[in-house]
Amino acid sequence: MLPWRQESEILATGGAHLLDEDGLRWGRGKAITKRRGAIKHQKVHEVKGHKFMAKFFRQPTFCAFCKDFL
Repeated sequence: MLPWRQESEILATGGAHLLDEDGLRWGRGKAITKRRGAIKHQKVHEVKGHKFMAKFFRQPTFCAFCKDFL
């Protein structure tokens, strides 16, 4: 719990009292900054020599190359 301060003091500091020695906010800030900008790649599945990425099809689908059912 933060010590009681007047509203004008809190506004004057701009929330600087919530920063640690590294300049990051307390709490989950460190975990978020490590993965910021990371790109998540989809898994590629290989079936019968064809490479696929996971996709949900609402109806039966056939391969455009070999005409086999997916």
